[in-house]
Amino acid sequence: MLPTWKPLEINFNRPKPKGYPFVIKNLADAIKQKRMDERLSKVKLAEILDVHSVSIRKWEDDNIQPVPRMLKRIINWLGYIPPLKVDKNTLGGQLYIFRVLHGYQQEEVAKMLRMDNWALCKIENNEYVEDVYIDKIRSLLI
Repeated sequence: MLPTWKPLEINFNRPKPKGYPFVIKNLADAIKQKRMDERLSKVKLAEILDVHSVSIRKWEDDNIQPVPRMLKRIINWLGYIPPLKVDKNTLGGQLYIFRVLHGYQQEEVAKMLRMDNWALCKIENNEYVEDVYIDKIRSLLI
């Protein structure tokens, strides 16, 4: 009886491209890592997110934080919330993340809370929160 031959299987991991972020420290790293993992060019990712390719360059290379309505698209594309330039342990940070996840502009959230944009900006920057707004914000975040 002749021996049976099995096909040879070779498995290897392709080396990561130059500039690949192995550690996700910020949004720029998260975007770049997923883009490289999916072998997308900046132009192709720009088409997917419906933005100009210059935006992708600014986000990845200059670590510029996109506007909240774009963050919602990016988070949906990533499939998780990456590290953002915000302290999520503060009420202002939680309000900002709420706004990002829902794609709201500051004006829209200010109307929901019946406050002006200036006050909302101060709250998101953890500069000042009037007591009258604390319960309103917490009820919105639930």
